Amino acid sequence: MEKIKGKNRNGVRAWLGLAHDTHEGTVHRYTQFMIDNARAHGYKLVRVGECLDDPEENWYRDPLTGDRPVEMPPREMR
Repeated sequence: MEKIKGKNRNGVRAWLGLAHDTHEGTVHRYTQFMIDNARAHGYKLVRVGECLDDPEENWYRDPLTGDRPVEMPPREMR
């Protein structure tokens, strides 16, 4: 955590953290810890697509086909 509290070599407080875990308990407990800690240190949490300036319609795929979904998830879930 100490490393991400500071600024990067360009003098900017920015961090991209990706966490993929196969243990369900860890996912639920650690994810909330990461969110709470990032917010406590003033970070704005955004989706990876926002960081990459990727159009929102590219963010979601059908897990079986890889196609774009017919309907987008509700906005509160995005």
